[in-house]
Amino acid sequence: MNVDWLTMVGAGLLVASTLPQAWKLLRTRDASSFSLGFCSLNAIGLSLFLWRSIQIQEVAFIITNGVTTAFWAGLMVFKLLDRPVKAPEVTLRPAVKAPAEQPLSPPSR
Repeated sequence: MNVDWLTMVGAGLLVASTLPQAWKLLRTRDASSFSLGFCSLNAIGLSLFLWRSIQIQEVAFIITNGVTTAFWAGLMVFKLLDRPVKAPEVTLRPAVKAPAEQPLSPPSR
């Protein structure tokens, strides 16, 4: 089997494995289900893989490790900032009641 083909498949699977987490984070803006240690270890490990991929000039790994390192590093920063995004608070004013309508008087003759 061709090693380059296996590299591309493996790289694609690695990126695909981060997509559900990325989608959930973008949709909910809630990173509480990820531990900081998990995010940190992934970011550090993948950045080391990225560095090695650059050394051996393996394009598929450079792209894959670059994308996944950026995701995990961004998630780590998101966790460190620990600023949950909240919807703006809206203060509602009490409704102003319209004046009561006067019954129509019959036309005068």
